[in-house]
Amino acid sequence: MIRNLKTIAVMLAIGCAIAACGDDKPLSEPETPPQEQPDDDGKDEEEPGKDEEDEKPEPIVSITPIGQLNQAEEELNSHAGITGRSSIRMNYRTYTEVPKNELYEPNQQYPRIKKMADGRFIMFYQKGSSKSSGIGQRCHWAISSDLTHWEHKGDVFTTRTLTTADGQSIKRYYANCDAVVLKNGDILAVASYRGDNYKVNTQWDGVELRRSTDNGQTWGDYQEIYKGGVTWEPYIIELASGEIHCYFTDSNRTGLDGHGQDTGVAMVTSSDGGKTWNPAPQDEFYEPYYVLRMAWEANGERMFNHQMPCIIQLNNSNELAAVMESHPGDEDYHISMAWSGEDGQWEHLAAGQEGPEDSENMLFLGSAPYLMQFPSGETLLSYNRGGFHLKMGDATARHFAHEPYDPFKGSFWGSLCLMDSHRAIGTIPHESDESIIVAQFILNHRIEAIPRETSVDGDNKEWQDTDHALFVGDKSQAQATLRAACHEDSLYFLAEVLDQNLSTSGSDYISLYITPDTESGQLNDKALRINIAANGLKNVETYRNGQWTETDRQDLSIETTKCDRAELSSKERGYIAEIGLPKDALGINGDEVLVNFSISRNYGEQDALATRSSTGTEEWIPIGGLDGR
Repeated sequence: MIRNLKTIAVMLAIGCAIAACGDDKPLSEPETPPQEQPDDDGKDEEEPGKDEEDEKPEPIVSITPIGQLNQAEEELNSHAGITGRSSIRMNYRTYTEVPKNELYEPNQQYPRIKKMADGRFIMFYQKGSSKSSGIGQRCHWAISSDLTHWEHKGDVFTTRTLTTADGQSIKRYYANCDAVVLKNGDILAVASYRGDNYKVNTQWDGVELRRSTDNGQTWGDYQEIYKGGVTWEPYIIELASGEIHCYFTDSNRTGLDGHGQDTGVAMVTSSDGGKTWNPAPQDEFYEPYYVLRMAWEANGERMFNHQMPCIIQLNNSNELAAVMESHPGDEDYHISMAWSGEDGQWEHLAAGQEGPEDSENMLFLGSAPYLMQFPSGETLLSYNRGGFHLKMGDATARHFAHEPYDPFKGSFWGSLCLMDSHRAIGTIPHESDESIIVAQFILNHRIEAIPRETSVDGDNKEWQDTDHALFVGDKSQAQATLRAACHEDSLYFLAEVLDQNLSTSGSDYISLYITPDTESGQLNDKALRINIAANGLKNVETYRNGQWTETDRQDLSIETTKCDRAELSSKERGYIAEIGLPKDALGINGDEVLVNFSISRNYGEQDALATRSSTGTEEWIPIGGLDGR
């Protein structure tokens, strides 16, 4: 029999428990060492008299990359009730270290990426520290169509000389540029400005804005939106109503004399697309709206803190969720959060008042937070703590994973950007070589089995690009996607593997784990692990007596096809595997099963959807829609 037509099924559980915060150990290997499939020399013995020319040729296939999947629209907050099973994984193939020669000059900081209205990407970043201006001197911008190659365009905020009302000539420096792409496509970029000896001459400090109406090609005049106080890290957002908020770290002693260690988050607002702002800038000192502050005490004095804010408006809600870093006195940096309430309005605090009441301060160690939300409901929080950390949160931005996902190292002041419904962009300066790291992250969450009749023939022509898919591939260039379909009493899976260094010996393989959901959240004897290599099925196992045991299953069908044609680039090569099995083989009672999915290379290194438990299924992803409707 042709080896690619062998029928069987396998199931998997996750390898080893994590030993330390954010560190995933490899999954366990199959209990029975996988055996190489027999080569084609055995066919004639199994099927005597069958001529080579009578054999059905392998289909010509092309592997669908993850960037072409997950394109179907989803209802807003579609996964709001099941975010606990959602996770994020870096696409290793998109990891880029943008070299300093593309960034115009070395030692760039505070990278911020935004997706423009024309589909391209714009990145803002600043020159590193200078003696006169503290951290920051001028802010640059660059543009990319692929997030890999960047074209430096110039200074969006450049060091310049101004003459004051009393005739003084002063330098103005810029730091901490961030931006928002408005619904009309305009880009508003904001930056903190300051002059020489800025901690003393606070009247020369503030926030300015510039606008681009042509997708970042050119910028309009400098517009002052706040003046008369030391600021850091402005953040700008457009609400669903069209109102624009600009938040910033207020270091102007919050209006109280002698409070040299005070900070807090203040804001100004615009109701006309950023043309005018409230409170309006004035020549003399004035107070912005104080909105996010926690109180602390030093030497008997009441102080305030919260800084580096990032605020989002939650899906299907007016409520605003804010994340800040907190650094009171000699305390280490911590992450704090606050929520506005359903009216979406922050209380304007008095100079000696903390708030809002709905706050969670000093939640965990970390600095430089950034927050975003996927359309399906999951919130994603990034922060720095010896690297670039990510935590998945629920649709209310109130409950986040206990352990962070730590995809790579970095230095300070990273950020996030929503790319599309299932992808986020993360960026942070590299810790040593003065480059800027940019990478894409894939959202894994419950997907639906598409109702359609499917032939298990090793051909992916029946599977549409818009099908929702799961993804693994954050540890090497080898990566894979998994999709599902169902018809009547059968369940089907399509796995597509990209691997430019694929071994056909069987040491490189994928594992599909399937189990019905159980009240205990533990594996039982209905669980299957199916191990498949490019040349076909390796083995099928079931979970019995606390371990995976090889089994002979004749009710499953598996077909693989290699994609290694000479005309393909190495990055397009790999294989696909189609799997079909009867629903009753899994003991399915409802309309979903749980899956885990992994890639193994040389019987060792594994990427997997879930990695933290060898027997529990709490991180496994549901496949729904098994009733065929």
